[in-house]
Amino acid sequence: IYFEMEHINKIETEVEGVRGQITSAQTLVKGTPDLVEKVVIQRETDALVAEILPNEEDINNFVRTLRTFEEGSGVRITAVKKKSLSTREKKDFDRVVYQLTFEGDAFELLSFMHQVESDERFMSVPAFKLSSSRVEGGGADRVSHKVTLDVETYVYEPKDGPAAIKIDGYDRR
Repeated sequence: IYFEMEHINKIETEVEGVRGQITSAQTLVKGTPDLVEKVVIQRETDALVAEILPNEEDINNFVRTLRTFEEGSGVRITAVKKKSLSTREKKDFDRVVYQLTFEGDAFELLSFMHQVESDERFMSVPAFKLSSSRVEGGGADRVSHKVTLDVETYVYEPKDGPAAIKIDGYDRR
């Protein structure tokens, strides 16, 4: 009788363990639709973010884009320098700042800034410095100013994402 009671207690312990596994599995099954929805939203968002933000390869095209803006606005870029930012760890979004030095009149400056901030890629001008030119004798010639301008964007490269899993009915969701 003693050994049978020990055996019954052992089996009851196993049954409780199995009940705990069943409860956790039921919780997982109940939460799966919400998790699938979040995964679908994240995947679609990642695709949109990839269109807006350059990756490491597109950063070279970023400089070419700035040169295109130069031609479109009429400014003359004299220097393009990538600013080094103190980042200790790599994240999904890494900030990249280029310092541009160029010459142009006020309208060319505004045209250049408009092109930067209205481009399909996310770019902003967080700071600029304008050194005005002196006009001697009130001449009607074009006045060219020297401008130092920071253009900032972010590089998007997800680092440690989970492996892609096929989701049934993905297109419907």
